[in-house]
Amino acid sequence: MDVICKVVFGLILIGAGIYHIYIYIRGKAKATIMDLLSGVVVFVLGVFLFMTPSIVIKLLPWMLSAFVLVDSLWKFKGAFLLKKGGNGAWSVLLIGSLVFIALGIVMLFGRFPKIMTLLIFSGWVLVCDGAADIIFFIIIFIFGHLLNLAINALGAYVHSARLQYVEFFGKYYEGGGIKFAPLEIKTEYVKVTEEK
Repeated sequence: MDVICKVVFGLILIGAGIYHIYIYIRGKAKATIMDLLSGVVVFVLGVFLFMTPSIVIKLLPWMLSAFVLVDSLWKFKGAFLLKKGGNGAWSVLLIGSLVFIALGIVMLFGRFPKIMTLLIFSGWVLVCDGAADIIFFIIIFIFGHLLNLAINALGAYVHSARLQYVEFFGKYYEGGGIKFAPLEIKTEYVKVTEEK
């Protein structure tokens, strides 16, 4: 059990903390203090759980609630980034993040009579949080691909039109021949008389 707790909770949290700290250091312009704070907290928690794996059972409800809170804060930050980008779906993400922040606080500070009740409640919160993540992923995935297809189709049209009209017509095309006028009325042999 100790080996599983060390690997699952200790090493994975240490890796996640290092990753968040790396994100903060690497993307200084776009990163916020939340990136650094979450990275340090997760890293310290991972080291603590790696050194004393027997405490995992006692800390599991608080770790789950901290996970939901950190994930919800990331969604909260993402909602404001969507608003800044002009996306209309930011309000849905904001409401979802506020709901999961409230559920995380209830998990963290709620007084449950039995540990089983807390674990069942935590499980349902995590399932709903994961389902919301999947739904947002699918929406962003579809929107991103449609935008990519539209931009590429427009690029293909503009590039071929530029080659045709700028490159080809400007260098190789010489006017001459008979003017193309398929719907023109030819009045060479037609006499028009006026009615009196």
